[in-house]
Amino acid sequence: MTFFVIVHSIMIVCYAIMTYFIWRGWKDNQLKKKSNTALRNSAIALVEDMQQKEIDKNEKLVAEAKLQVAAAMSAMKANMSSLDSGLYDPNDIINDPALLVSILTAIVVKYGDMRLGAKDMILTEKSEYVSVYIDTETKEVILSTEHDLEGDTCYFIFINPSDDETYH
Repeated sequence: MTFFVIVHSIMIVCYAIMTYFIWRGWKDNQLKKKSNTALRNSAIALVEDMQQKEIDKNEKLVAEAKLQVAAAMSAMKANMSSLDSGLYDPNDIINDPALLVSILTAIVVKYGDMRLGAKDMILTEKSEYVSVYIDTETKEVILSTEHDLEGDTCYFIFINPSDDETYH
């Protein structure tokens, strides 16, 4: 009987030691869980705070951009309205077919007679076109093959969406 008592006692001690290590592992796991939860919540709060700051910053940038666009549009309208109303009417320039004839007449008067034939048309590449600018200081129309003129020029935009057959 003593053998069974010794074996039984050893088994109880082994169970007690195993229970202690299991309990200790569970307690360490609970501490890690609390630490990970706190770290996760801190990271989420930081991300939400940064996102809100970025959203606010972007909203401010958008508002500034809208103000700049509005200022540019008002400056452009002021430039357009300051042009000589007898020479330039922004409401009629797109719908006035006589404008092209007037421009061509002014070119011929300034540079003299010229002849354009089919050969001249063939030599013109499809990617070539003339941009129309208006010099806001001298109120002159500028016809140019350079498409990024800067300075005191205002690019004239043909904004008639129904006119898809016009070559610009």
